[in-house]
Amino acid sequence: MFISSAQAEIHDSFTPKINGGQDISVCRGAEIILNADEGGASYLWSPATSLDNTTSSTVKYTSNNSGKVNLLVNLGTCQIRDTIDIRITNPSVILTSSDDTICGPEVVDFNTITAQQGGTYSWRPASLFPDQNKAFQSVKVSQNATVIVSYTIEGCTASDTIFMKVAPGVNYSQPFTDTLACKGEKISFGDLTNAKNYTFTPFSGIDFTDFNNPFIIANKDISYNLSITATDGSCTNEYSFVIKVAEGSFDLDTPDQVKICFGDSTLVKYSYTPKTSVIVWTPMDSTFRFVNDTSFYLKPTVTTEYTGTFSIGHCVFTKKITVKVDSLPELPITTFWPKPFYCKGETLVLSSPTYDKTNFPDITYDWGQPLGGIEPFTALNLTLITQDTFLYIRKTTNGACYMEDSIKINVKVPLVSFTLTDTIVCANEPVPVTVITDMVDLEWDPAEGVNCSDCKSVIITTPVTQTFTVTGKSDGCPAGGSIKITVKQPVIALSLTDTTVCPNEPVEVTVLSPATNLAWSPTNKVSCVECVTTILTTALDQDFLISGILDGCPAFGGIAVHISGPIAFGITVSPADNVAIGNPITASVENPVPGASYQWKINGRDLGTHGSSYDIVVETTDDLIEAMLISGPGGNYCTGFGAVRFAGIAPYIDVPNAFTPNGDSKNDVFKAVIPFGVQILEMTIVNRWGQKVFTEGNTNNGWDGKFNNKDAPSDTYLFVVKYQLAQGGVIESRRGEVTLYR
Repeated sequence: MFISSAQAEIHDSFTPKINGGQDISVCRGAEIILNADEGGASYLWSPATSLDNTTSSTVKYTSNNSGKVNLLVNLGTCQIRDTIDIRITNPSVILTSSDDTICGPEVVDFNTITAQQGGTYSWRPASLFPDQNKAFQSVKVSQNATVIVSYTIEGCTASDTIFMKVAPGVNYSQPFTDTLACKGEKISFGDLTNAKNYTFTPFSGIDFTDFNNPFIIANKDISYNLSITATDGSCTNEYSFVIKVAEGSFDLDTPDQVKICFGDSTLVKYSYTPKTSVIVWTPMDSTFRFVNDTSFYLKPTVTTEYTGTFSIGHCVFTKKITVKVDSLPELPITTFWPKPFYCKGETLVLSSPTYDKTNFPDITYDWGQPLGGIEPFTALNLTLITQDTFLYIRKTTNGACYMEDSIKINVKVPLVSFTLTDTIVCANEPVPVTVITDMVDLEWDPAEGVNCSDCKSVIITTPVTQTFTVTGKSDGCPAGGSIKITVKQPVIALSLTDTTVCPNEPVEVTVLSPATNLAWSPTNKVSCVECVTTILTTALDQDFLISGILDGCPAFGGIAVHISGPIAFGITVSPADNVAIGNPITASVENPVPGASYQWKINGRDLGTHGSSYDIVVETTDDLIEAMLISGPGGNYCTGFGAVRFAGIAPYIDVPNAFTPNGDSKNDVFKAVIPFGVQILEMTIVNRWGQKVFTEGNTNNGWDGKFNNKDAPSDTYLFVVKYQLAQGGVIESRRGEVTLYR
C-alpha cells in the first residue's frame, strides 16, 4: 500500500506595491527610499543603474532622469509586478547684469532667465535687494559685491552668480549737490579716504588739513567740481557742488570777555545785517541798559554771561559776552608797634587785616622795590629792615579791581660825618680825624692805632690798610660811621723773578723802579749792597731783599734763588746693538750742558775727562758706561750723573744652509751674516766634484747662483769662509754645505 502527501501554500490577496503604488516627483540628483509594501521571498528591481541594490525589499534610488521603476516580487509560486513613475524636476536660472564693472556708485540692472515659470526668487546680499521675489532688479551698487540669485520651483532650487567689481580708488558717496549754508558754517565734502586721487576745481578756499575730509567755511556763494580718478586709471567720476550762503552777519565789536570792578559798568558794541532782523539778548534785566540798536551798557553785581541771538531763515547766529565782576577787601596798612620814628636797622612788619581768601582767589599784591624790604614783595604783608624814611606803597589787584594803600615809616638817621674822607698815607703815618655827630657814648674800633677810644677828635696810625669805625647813640638809636685808612706799600720791581740755578752760579739782578736809598740783604751774598744792579751768589736756597724809598714811602722787593740738585741725564750709544766685543761705539750725553766736561767710565774703570761724546771700545756682553758732569770754571756750575748698559756680542758669522736664486727678491743671494766689527776676508764655493764655482775677497756681496754667467744647477755645494775682527786679530774660518734650489 502506497501513501503519498503534498503540501501547498495558498496566498490570498498577495499584491505588493512600491511605496503604496504612488508616482513620485523629486528634484534632480535627490536620493529617495523605495519600499515593497508586502514581504516576499525575493525581489528584483530595475533599472539597476539608478539603484544602490536590486534584490532588497528597501532600496535607495538616485533621481537623475524621469522614468519608470519596476519591481518583481516572488513568493512561492507567485510572481507579482508593480511599476511607478518618477518625474524629475530640474529648475535652471541664468543671471545677467547691465554692467559687471562700475566706476563708483552706479545703478545696475539684474535680469533672470528660467526654463519653468511659477517659481520664487531669492537675492543675496539681502541688504542690496530689499525686495526679494522679483525676476528683475534695478539697484545701486557702490562697492565690490558677489550677487547670487536663487530660483525655487516644486521644492527644487537653482542659482547663478555675478561678481560686481568697483574700479579701485573711486569709492565715494557725495553728501550733497546743492545746499544753503549759514555764513561761517563748516561745509564738508564727505569722506574721500577711499578716493585719494581727486581734484577740486577751483581749489581755493578749501581746507585740506585733513586730506581725507576737506571742507570749506561758507562765506559766499560758490560752486565746485570734483573729479575722482580710479587708481588704475580705468575711469573718472565727476561731481558738482553748489553752495549758497544765506545773507546776514552778527559780530561783536568789543571783546567777548570783560572784567569790571564791583560798581563799574562796561559798554558793549556790536553790528549786524540785515537791520530788519532783531537781536534778542538774555538776560535783559536791571543790569542791562540800551544806548541804541548796536550798543548797550552792562552793570552786573555778579559775574554774568549775556547771550545775543539773531535769526535769518534757518540760520541762527549767537554771540556770548561774559562779564566777570571783581571786588577788593578793605586792607589798610599798619604796624604792630606804631612809633613817631624808628631806628635804622630795626626789623618791622607792615601788615593788613585778614580776609576770606576763597572770595578773592585771584588777588595779587605788588610792593614794588621797597627800601629795606625782605622778599617776597608779592605778599599781603611786608617785612623790612629800616634804612631811611620811606613811603611804602602796596598795589592790590583782583581782576579789574585796583587799589593802592600806603604808609610812611620815619627812620632816625643820626648825623655822622668826618673832617677827613678815606685817605692814603704811608705806613704808621699819623692821620688826625674828627667826627662831626650828635651821637654820645662814642667808641672807636679797632682801638689799637687810635690815640683816644671815646673822643670825637683822634689821631690814627696804622702799618696796614684798615677801616676804623666809630659808634654811639642818638636819641636812643645806635649809629656809626667809618673811615678807611689806605696804607701805601710800594713794591720795588726787579728785572728777574724767582729763579733756579746751580750752586754758586752768579745771578745778575737790576732794580727797575725809581727807588732811592737802596739796600740789599744779606749783604755778604751780593756784589754791591747799594747798587741798582748787583750779582747774587749762593750755594743754598736764599731769599734776597731790597729796601728803599718809593713814592715817598718805604718800599721793598725781593727775589728767591733756588739751588738745583745734581742733574740726571741719559746716555745714548751708536751703533745701538749688534757690535762685536773689541769694537768701538760712540756714547753721547742727552741734552748736554754747553761747554761742560764729563768724566767717562766703563765697568768702573776711569776713561778720563772728555766732552759730551766719547768713543769707547766694547769689552763684555754687559758693559756699564757712566758719565759724570764736572762743575768748575768756564760757565759750568752744575753737577750730574748718567749711565747706560750695553750688550756686546762675541765675534761670529752665521751662514744659511740653502738659498733660492729665482729672482723673487727673497733669499736670492747666498752670503754670510756678520755682526758689526767682523770683516770677511774670503769666501770660496765648490761643487760636489771639487770645481770652484765662486770666490770673493774682502767683501760680503755673496753668490747669486751663477757659474760662468749661467745658472748653476740645483745641488749641494761646499763653502769656506775666512774672517777676522776689523781692527785685526785672529783669523777664523767656517766650512759647511749650502743647497741651491731652483
